[in-house]
Amino acid sequence: MDVKLRYNPFFCTTKLCIDGVAYRNTSSRLYTYLNMPIEKWIENNNESYKSWDGFFVELVDELNDDMITFTFLSDEKYFDVILKSFEKQKQGIEQKGFHADEITISFQNVYESDHLKEHICNFVKRHLKSCKTQLYMEKVSYIYKDCQNLTTNSSDYYSLYGRIIALLEYGRSKAIDKDYWNDSIAEITKIYDGKETKNEYSSGNNKPGK
Repeated sequence: MDVKLRYNPFFCTTKLCIDGVAYRNTSSRLYTYLNMPIEKWIENNNESYKSWDGFFVELVDELNDDMITFTFLSDEKYFDVILKSFEKQKQGIEQKGFHADEITISFQNVYESDHLKEHICNFVKRHLKSCKTQLYMEKVSYIYKDCQNLTTNSSDYYSLYGRIIALLEYGRSKAIDKDYWNDSIAEITKIYDGKETKNEYSSGNNKPGK
């Protein structure tokens, strides 16, 4: 069974696919826990009346299978968390009647910080060139400077995303033509979701909406 788990460290969202199909069992415990920070669902948690045995124990229990090829797609630093948690949960998997050694785990880096930083900076730089007012140019300039100083801290990326969105929404509120701003908001969100963006504004040739 092929299982892929994509974790966005900025939005704390998770996308689980099983044999190429998005997991949509909204009544399951697994689905309920996933769209939270990874710290909430990767380890076992017995603080509430609904005890949580940890992601891998819950996964084999939900699928009723241990022949699992598991791929984790995220930032590399979270893969270490995945591996350590899997080792801790092997006994719990065995206690459920499954074989932990049947599970194989691999990683795909879709949120490489330098790559993401470059995409965000390029996006902001295009908007800096398109500024039509002094006030807007100053706001974009501050964001561009902070973008260049980004480290690997996820909270810094998330904070910057909020500022970029707020600025784009401000521009949209002043514009007659909203399409440019709507597409720009969609583009920066896709960048933060680790997706390539190829809309008509990406080349920087189109002028912003008036």
